[in-house]
Amino acid sequence: MAPNPSTPITTDNKAFSLSHRKNIRDNEKFKAEHLAKIATATGVPDWDFEFQGDAAKFNEEICGDYKDRFGEILFGQNSYLSNVADLLERCMKDDMTKEAFVDAVKAKKVAFRPDQGSDGYFRLSIEDGIFVVTVPASNFWANIGDISYYKDLDKML
Repeated sequence: MAPNPSTPITTDNKAFSLSHRKNIRDNEKFKAEHLAKIATATGVPDWDFEFQGDAAKFNEEICGDYKDRFGEILFGQNSYLSNVADLLERCMKDDMTKEAFVDAVKAKKVAFRPDQGSDGYFRLSIEDGIFVVTVPASNFWANIGDISYYKDLDKML
């Protein structure tokens, strides 16, 4: 599956409200920490995070009460990205898993992708060298801690 176009989740993206951009700004430090944790776990530097799709539209239509917490939810202290970092830190302790993961995720990127049509709480996949977290819009920010306990990473590799 070809990746969706990504939207910059940055403080200078004027498609977001001021309070939304402030929340992004206040959580940028955590994004850097989580990406550094992934780099340490994998032994590969310079990881990146992207939102696949129209983040501003998703934020307005789906996030409801959470819309001013978008940065916190995506990459804050207890976020989608923090749970991916915890998962990888746990799984990369096995050298064979680490080698297979690094070979499969050549883009050194974690992507968040909303999906209107799927069910469950999340789906993890590797597509075009990108580690993708797909989340049904109906379950946005529900049970995200389950990501860090995901048991089937080896089956993707």
